[in-house]
Amino acid sequence: MKKKMVALLAGAMLMMATSAMATPIDANTLSLTALQNYFTSWGTQINANTEEAKAEVFSMGSRSGNVDLLATITSAATGEFGIYDISNTATKLTLFSSRSLATNSTIKINFTGNIFRTLDVNDALIDTATFASSSFGFYETNATGQTTYSQSALNTVDSFLTYRSKNVSVTLPGYNGTSVPDLGHWYIAAEDGISTAADYSDWVIRLESAQPVPEPGTMMLLGLGMLGMAVYGKRRQNKEA
Repeated sequence: MKKKMVALLAGAMLMMATSAMATPIDANTLSLTALQNYFTSWGTQINANTEEAKAEVFSMGSRSGNVDLLATITSAATGEFGIYDISNTATKLTLFSSRSLATNSTIKINFTGNIFRTLDVNDALIDTATFASSSFGFYETNATGQTTYSQSALNTVDSFLTYRSKNVSVTLPGYNGTSVPDLGHWYIAAEDGISTAADYSDWVIRLESAQPVPEPGTMMLLGLGMLGMAVYGKRRQNKEA
């Protein structure tokens, strides 16, 4: 009975792991020279190849936050970058509608009562969308209509990398050379559309006032693992008694 229980738990955990961790890309295998040059020039102390965090879903840590587009535009093609509702990818909120117009600009995201709002630097309303919760992912649509998502399971080829900031001060584009603290922020690096030769430097976003959250499958996997450990511990205790 004990062996059967352990086998069932192991099988269920394997199935959950397969669905919850759907082949995220390995930054160690990528050529990220351009992205690393941005990180280095800003003073982030982030290693683009070895410190990719594999965060896929985020949640607002407060009622408002700032998202800064930092990357220098390397292509004349236009695209769309924004956030989507993880329970329904059809629900999207555009942050930047054209890469050529978004260089070094800032977009504010306000969240109240499951309604996300984008505001410009003068707090003028740009757009709104109602999500199922405060959780969201990032999406990118290139000029040919190809869309990729920060959740690996939704893509055939991933186009997103995520990095956690360090406790340093950085000098970012659009800040007039002012050095600003960078603790607790996140960087989202994305490729312009689906590509097998990606450099992940077409979009580089600095995200404030938001933190990554585990996806439901990951939480269920963790809970199942804890349950298995509890069952094993209880049976071992009874045996020793």
